[in-house]
Amino acid sequence: MHPNGQRKLGSPQSSGRGPTSRHAAVALGENIYVIAGIEPDASQSTGVSTIDSVERYNVPKDEWSFVAPLPIPMNHANAIATNGKIHVLGGLSGGAAFWALPNCYEYDPVTNKWTELPSMPKDTERGISILGAYGGKIIVAGGITGGDGLQETVDIVSSYNIKTQEWETLSNLPESREHAGGGVFGNSFYVVGGRVRSQTAVRDTVYVLDLKTLEWSEPILGQRIYTFGGEGNLDPEGGFVFNETEVYDIRGDCWEKVQPMNTPRHGMAAVAFNGSIYTPGGGIRDFDIVDNMEVLHPGSFKW
Repeated sequence: MHPNGQRKLGSPQSSGRGPTSRHAAVALGENIYVIAGIEPDASQSTGVSTIDSVERYNVPKDEWSFVAPLPIPMNHANAIATNGKIHVLGGLSGGAAFWALPNCYEYDPVTNKWTELPSMPKDTERGISILGAYGGKIIVAGGITGGDGLQETVDIVSSYNIKTQEWETLSNLPESREHAGGGVFGNSFYVVGGRVRSQTAVRDTVYVLDLKTLEWSEPILGQRIYTFGGEGNLDPEGGFVFNETEVYDIRGDCWEKVQPMNTPRHGMAAVAFNGSIYTPGGGIRDFDIVDNMEVLHPGSFKW
């Protein structure tokens, strides 16, 4: 994977991993971690395979390197960095069928080791959920689950207590959702956009969970949420993916379109670091995967 866009940094070291999509990405310390996902594999009938690789990008040094792999191959992993560690709480595997996995792990960057955690409770395993950290807990909302490879979208919301390692069920989302954006701002947890089961059944709704009352409502205050690309574009010239970059002002409850991505993509992740937003990898059409990384500078809204 290599940097791209308006970065003006030095030449990075080659990662050796190549194009990836359906991965997770988090920022921790001076690094961005790209976790598992799928990569091209001509030996598979789908043309891709699910991987366990974890790659670290050091922002100040502009260098890529590998760290300890995830204990199992996983795509669409539910990953978040909090309390100095990375948590992976479920995900998907099984090639194009995307089977739900309950497996949970914690990564310590100091020891470069993964530790197994209690699995997601029975019938709540899912991937491509929306995550946020609050009060020593990790909120996991929505996602894809189902047996026999069915991509069933769910409205399940649960929380994982980092200290006690216990799971708790919270109020369901107002509507099932997956492939959405979101996170915690203040005392609220936001779920932005996403889709329901089908690649073309995209949604433009925004839901907010009050983390004090644990009740869902519509947003009323906050700062900004950024959304990038995605799939389901029915415009023949769009190649089924979007290049849009859109900004949601929580305080004003309004949307703004800014400069689009240089490369329309879906299946990537976005990570905020030191005032900029990094978007590594992704797909330009279903399993057509790229290895570039673009960086948005919110101050100028330029890539």
